[in-house]
Amino acid sequence: MSSDNAWPNVDVAEWAPTKRSLHLYLQMLGKLKVMMSPSQPNWMFTALLLSARGLTTGPLPVGRDALEASLDVFDSELVVERSTGERKTVSLVPARTVADVYADLHDALAALGVHRAISTTPQELADTTPLHEDRRPASYDPAPVLRWFTAATATAGVFDRWRAHFFGRTGIQVWWGALDVSLMLFNRLRKKQCRWCRSGGLFSL
Repeated sequence: MSSDNAWPNVDVAEWAPTKRSLHLYLQMLGKLKVMMSPSQPNWMFTALLLSARGLTTGPLPVGRDALEASLDVFDSELVVERSTGERKTVSLVPARTVADVYADLHDALAALGVHRAISTTPQELADTTPLHEDRRPASYDPAPVLRWFTAATATAGVFDRWRAHFFGRTGIQVWWGALDVSLMLFNRLRKKQCRWCRSGGLFSL
């Protein structure tokens, strides 16, 4: 494999402290999505989504408006936006404690009219120190975060091309509990080749 096509190094041992911070920040976004989304029969609606700049909740209903929260890997900040045009950010650098980031995210939501507390118990982690009480020194190095995001985006592209051949599949999801990128197939049925699509009809839409 050429250097241009090489996958980035995401050896966990080399960025474990930063990965811990990233994981907990994404748990904050995931918990926000759980809190604000209408309940559904399964948990697939709670996953985060990849975007061109990081990871996002996607739009969440707030009355007749919507709110979206994301982690921007390029600007190293949490971004909270309303469909009314209002926007708040929470900086992740220089590195801050998890409790401080949690408090600032809570304040950003309140400033945008969302007055609901996010669950503070980490999920699927051995260390369950409440987010609002975690004042241990933290690390957040943007470089390995960007490498992880690059690998996750490339993985999503592989999944996307592969899933195109099947019926009954989900979108590409990022599960914030275990911090993994996933795709689910509900059956193994391959779709038949669409003559209309093959003839170029799909691209005329």
